[in-house]
Amino acid sequence: MKNPQAPTPGRSVPSPTRSAETKTGGESLSPMERYNLGGLFVCAIERANDPEFKRLRAVFRHLDLPSQEKDNLLRLSQGFTIPKLFADGVEGDKVSQILRDFIRFALAEGGYEKKWRDEIRQVGVWLGYFPQQFEQIEQKVLAKR
Repeated sequence: MKNPQAPTPGRSVPSPTRSAETKTGGESLSPMERYNLGGLFVCAIERANDPEFKRLRAVFRHLDLPSQEKDNLLRLSQGFTIPKLFADGVEGDKVSQILRDFIRFALAEGGYEKKWRDEIRQVGVWLGYFPQQFEQIEQKVLAKR
């Protein structure tokens, strides 16, 4: 049986068995923000680099998205997506922490290689961060390893 106090996955419709928010890297992210972050990674991860969706599924697990939303986002990944539609749904004051969290996540996935770096940086750009701002965040995270 699921714990009703467990962290909530990203979703646009609240679930009676899950709380309304979850923590990602210390910041509370609403269900809609988690879904939108999943959508941004759908846009950022090139299908040619992830033909079996392993990296994308890892992001969805990290965001604690429910099955239905994972399936919806996977379907979107097979067509044309517009990052701005997802980026507008993430609060700007959370972006720095979100980027730190995803860099740590990529490190935990077995290595912070070029693909992860480029994809996370691209998500940061769509969320309004300049590459230099991303690099400052990245350097701080990598220095703490």
